[in-house]
Amino acid sequence: MATVTPPPPPSAPLSPSTAPPTVVVTQPPPALVNLEIGARIEALVEGVDGRGQVLVKTPLGQLALQTNISLPSSGPIQLQVQSLGTQVFLLITAIHGKAPASALRALSG
Repeated sequence: MATVTPPPPPSAPLSPSTAPPTVVVTQPPPALVNLEIGARIEALVEGVDGRGQVLVKTPLGQLALQTNISLPSSGPIQLQVQSLGTQVFLLITAIHGKAPASALRALSG
């Protein structure tokens, strides 16, 4: 009689992916609204205002950002335009020149 090998156990479910790091500009300046979807913006984090918004300096002027992650208190970030309108949604594509997940891991460690 042949021996039947049972199938391997199912692999562990993948952990739910975390939301990509994004920011919202609730009062975008006209120069920001006139950009194209996908445009990249180099920014320098300058601090936090009294409403808890992150202030960044960009070639378009200073922007106040609402973010879904804790950004470093200073340093360069790169943003990419995701949607335009009365509010502008931006994806954080780099923090201190690194991928956001790597940079945040290094900063928290």
